[in-house]
Amino acid sequence: MFHNFNEEPIPFHADDQLRKVAEFGISMDADATPDTIQTLLAFVAKQLNRDAPTALWGKDRRYRRDHNLDVGDVVAIGDQAWAHEGTGWRRVTLLNDQIWVEVGRTRSGEPLLSRG
Repeated sequence: MFHNFNEEPIPFHADDQLRKVAEFGISMDADATPDTIQTLLAFVAKQLNRDAPTALWGKDRRYRRDHNLDVGDVVAIGDQAWAHEGTGWRRVTLLNDQIWVEVGRTRSGEPLLSRG
């Protein structure tokens, strides 16, 4: 899962910078249909945006008080990336130079980021 660096939740643009904030596994058939992928994306959004998630990874994110999934954020499933549009999802392409990962913390506790 990637959070968009945009100040406001706006739709994803091809040049947006993203921060990798979570990685979790969900079982899915290799030959999943587009409907199955959309159902999975809806489940992920529901788990990340509710006060009492049921999935362990959703509970962990809530316990750590991580951000909710906002418009413009991206969820990757296998080799596909999907931007959250608020009322649905749009398939997008991510480039390596768009993605930042946390490599440590500053003395004040802020994340220290580096390009993936």
